[in-house]
Amino acid sequence: MANFKQILAMCLDGASYGQITHTLGCSRREVSRAKKVITDEGLTSEIFRQLPPGWFDEQFGDGRSKRSLSYDQPDFQALARKMKSTKHVTRVKSRVVV
Repeated sequence: MANFKQILAMCLDGASYGQITHTLGCSRREVSRAKKVITDEGLTSEIFRQLPPGWFDEQFGDGRSKRSLSYDQPDFQALARKMKSTKHVTRVKSRVVV
């Protein structure tokens, strides 16, 4: 993920798309996203310096941290009952050949 704090700093310093992408190795899309946030939030250099670290995660987070960490255990007993009642499940029965 791009370092949007550095991208914002360069944008506010007046750097061009080419300078930012070359220096930071980010995409033009990420620079465009940062410039949109600057416009939407009315950021200035002074406001930028006072932003808390969590602000960048809120504005530029990708949502992975918001996913639930819990995992629902499957109901194996219900699954076994379902498989047992289904006639199309292949069952291997041992045969004794004499």
